[in-house]
Amino acid sequence: MTLEDVDGTSFSFTVWAKSPNGRDYPWQEGHWYRLHSAYGEVWPAGRELHGTGKLEIEHKGVRPTNRRAKLLYLTDTHLGKQTGGHKNNSWKLDTVAGFNAAIDLATEQGVDAVVHTGDVFHNDTTNGIPESIEEACHDGLTKLANAGIPFYFIYGNHARKKGRVCLEQFCDAGLATHLRSRPIVIGDAVALYGVDYQKSWDHGQLGFERLPSGVATLLCMHQSVAPLTGSPNPDCHLQEVLEESTISIDGLALGHLHTNAEKTLDGCSAFCGGATERLTSELEPSVETITVEKGEIRRHRQRL
Repeated sequence: MTLEDVDGTSFSFTVWAKSPNGRDYPWQEGHWYRLHSAYGEVWPAGRELHGTGKLEIEHKGVRPTNRRAKLLYLTDTHLGKQTGGHKNNSWKLDTVAGFNAAIDLATEQGVDAVVHTGDVFHNDTTNGIPESIEEACHDGLTKLANAGIPFYFIYGNHARKKGRVCLEQFCDAGLATHLRSRPIVIGDAVALYGVDYQKSWDHGQLGFERLPSGVATLLCMHQSVAPLTGSPNPDCHLQEVLEESTISIDGLALGHLHTNAEKTLDGCSAFCGGATERLTSELEPSVETITVEKGEIRRHRQRL
């Protein structure tokens, strides 16, 4: 079966046949339980919980009906990038300061989760990821974890081998969670899904595990999506994403574009939050707070 913890994270729960309490228990959808003598495992596809022969169950009643979640959404932190602009018009960047400002905002506002839509690290082919940058990211994620705020992410086009290894280590340490096709529900209000950057876009990536009705869906992507991008050769079009997805998408949070943009199509609000540093001359470093309540997605941009 699928369970949801008090932080709103969904995961699989398998009751062993040798568990007399678990296999015969009258589980009820929408009810809370406290489990004892269960153990968890973390796999690339997500978390799993197992009920052993010693499993004990306390029924805690019906879950609350107030479905509300507040997220901090950021993208393209490019930790390690040193300059913005181009050769003839460039400036120094402090990407760690931008990242830390976003983390501070998340803890100050007590959000339910932080969502990052790709390119956590710049991870260029020359310098890779310096140890100091890796440590700075670790410190920021640790601060979130200590505040009880989970960090969810997808891989962007700069997530080369070193970046992936680093983020996988953070996942193993419980500091981050990779968003995929299996939903992660926050606050019983919104289900998060993720699709990593694809060099050659494939609509086959849009197959997702379905959820019961009443929960808004937020898909995270790191692609050039028309009409939000000004590129003459976008990876895909918003209409195609909505048509090919196996779930109804209420919100599409993008990375990769390094600009602030938004479009609404067929009830889906698609948006890009820019970046946490001034990567281009026109860009104001910012993040967004996303509030989801009763199926409605509201956004508020905050400059850093």
